[in-house]
Amino acid sequence: MATIQSTGVGSGLDVGALLDQLMKVERAPLDLLDKKEASFKSQLSAYGTMKSTLSTLQSAAGSVASLSRLRAVRASVADTTLASASALPGAAAGSYSLEVQSLAQAHKLKSVNFAGTSSVVGVGTLTIEFGTYAAGAFASNPEKAARTVTIGAGADSLSAVRDAINAADAGVSAGIVNDGAGERLVISSKDSGTANALRITVDDDDGNDTDAAGLSRLAYDAATGGTMNLAQTAAAQDAQLVIDGIGVTRSSNTVTGAIEGVTLSLTKAAPGTTTTLSVARDIDAATATVNGFVKAYNDAAKALRDLSAYNADTKVGAVLQGDSTLIGVQSRMRSVLAAAVEHSGGYASLSEVGVSFQRDGSLITDPVKLRAALENTAKDAASAFGAVGAPSDSLIKYGSATKDALPGSYAIDITQIATRGRR
Repeated sequence: MATIQSTGVGSGLDVGALLDQLMKVERAPLDLLDKKEASFKSQLSAYGTMKSTLSTLQSAAGSVASLSRLRAVRASVADTTLASASALPGAAAGSYSLEVQSLAQAHKLKSVNFAGTSSVVGVGTLTIEFGTYAAGAFASNPEKAARTVTIGAGADSLSAVRDAINAADAGVSAGIVNDGAGERLVISSKDSGTANALRITVDDDDGNDTDAAGLSRLAYDAATGGTMNLAQTAAAQDAQLVIDGIGVTRSSNTVTGAIEGVTLSLTKAAPGTTTTLSVARDIDAATATVNGFVKAYNDAAKALRDLSAYNADTKVGAVLQGDSTLIGVQSRMRSVLAAAVEHSGGYASLSEVGVSFQRDGSLITDPVKLRAALENTAKDAASAFGAVGAPSDSLIKYGSATKDALPGSYAIDITQIATRGRR
């Protein structure tokens, strides 16, 4: 027999409704926790947004505070077929005449033809030296020690000799070239310049170190009376150039130090042909860096305003409205940029270089004023954006400073210059 039950029947009480009310009362603390959880999640997300925004601003601030960005210098060569140029921040602006008389090249030698890469060359040792040939004599390069390569029995084929030379890391590279008539071993100095010419002496296991048989086929000494079983395909040569009528010699085609802060990369020799090397401040690059910082600041300021805004229509505040951390960050951002510059450089504030606040708290750039400040060589616009050091002695160069550096003047006494060890 089926039965039907109904709570409250006979008593007149709505027990079901009463239980619902009791459950709501019991759930009130849980509902409150759920609301708090949702609020905390929203705040956590907002803090994450604030952190990401400030990180982007910090990156832009690091760029604008970098002396290399605001002191960028552009170097160019009129005839790009002869050379290219680059300049370090602080390089003096100027125009120079340039003539490339010869390019530096590495010493290269080739062997006689061998029938194949498996042809036996010989057993013994190769001693590789670097130096200069002059007046029939060879003078060793004191910067480079001689290296010995051992060629053992069973590992004396042409390809094995090539591999042994390369594995020895002796300052040369070896390769095999097929010229149509056979295989030739080619040995090249890794460094160019006349001071890196090669001398290769052989201790041949066949007892004769100079004949045209066995390992002695790889002997080379261009000094008077020396053995030259290898043939020269490219002479060791220095780069020769003339800058403003002054002769300059370098062992490499990458020329540094001829003009302070400027690096030349020589690509073609053209004796008698003169071109122009120009060095000038890269104002466009510096301007782009400042504008990038201004945009990053304005983006960050807007994001923080949105996180703390109050909607008068809906009467609802943003997640971080009234948040003390956010308010502190906003205040600090404005005060740092509005503060006077403590170190000297000719500009006391950002507004003097063309970066100022608008009424809504955003930054704006005056392009004319900014460009004029960056072009003014009598003052240093970089000093308005970051830490700057100015040594009184031209033999000392300022590198960089961290955020913990304090403004001031410091006496420097150099008692010992670092030197490089030699062997």
